[in-house]
Amino acid sequence: MNNSSMNSKKSNTIQRYCSESELPLFLNAEDISRLLGIALTNAYYLLRSDGFPTIIIGKRKLVNRDALFAWLKEHEVRDWRQKDRNPTVKHTA
Repeated sequence: MNNSSMNSKKSNTIQRYCSESELPLFLNAEDISRLLGIALTNAYYLLRSDGFPTIIIGKRKLVNRDALFAWLKEHEVRDWRQKDRNPTVKHTA
């Protein structure tokens, strides 16, 4: 198999999803990487991190689609700039 046929085969396997319900029920590191736009290495770190809803089946590490979105919502930063706008500084005079 030459290099150009490998590249075309690889690009054919990448799917685009239009909605959350079109995603597979269980996502692996490659799916997480593509979905979140992070490096594959970071997706593996995420799957091994404490508090992440990882499912281990044999040697495979997966995450349930709905659990992933619930985890993301739980760890969402509302407005990271808000803390800087209203600092609580006590003046002693």
